[in-house]
Amino acid sequence: MDTKIIGLVLLICSIFLFQYSYDDVAQSFLSPSEKLKNKIEKNISNSIEKEFSKNNISIHHIDIKYRSKFAHDFLLKHQPKFTTNSNGNIWLEIEILDLPDEENPGIITQTSVFDLKSKNKIAEYAKTYMIKDYEQSLKKEKTNIKK
Repeated sequence: MDTKIIGLVLLICSIFLFQYSYDDVAQSFLSPSEKLKNKIEKNISNSIEKEFSKNNISIHHIDIKYRSKFAHDFLLKHQPKFTTNSNGNIWLEIEILDLPDEENPGIITQTSVFDLKSKNKIAEYAKTYMIKDYEQSLKKEKTNIKK
């Protein structure tokens, strides 16, 4: 009887994982700031891979500039991180800004990719993240930040 219950639980878990994918299930256990951090990392990495897939590109260093106090406070414990290489040939400058809108505020990341040797900008990406996607948990974090 116990093995039937264990089997049923495993079957339900398998169906759940199949329907929602492993990444979605794993993301559901993360804090809002961790979810946003992961999304920023994934979007920037995908943009760089798509743009430079044929070139041998590696990141030397990253410079993150917060132009938003709210975003800085929100991501303080979970800042975006990327794999770097001391022999890398590009560096990233990531600016994090507010999207001031009373009805639908957000955070914007502006990523500039620079050639390390020439210091020329070789690519630029921007992405907007809407606060409503994190709203319920953000209210809790905003309350904790103000205290």
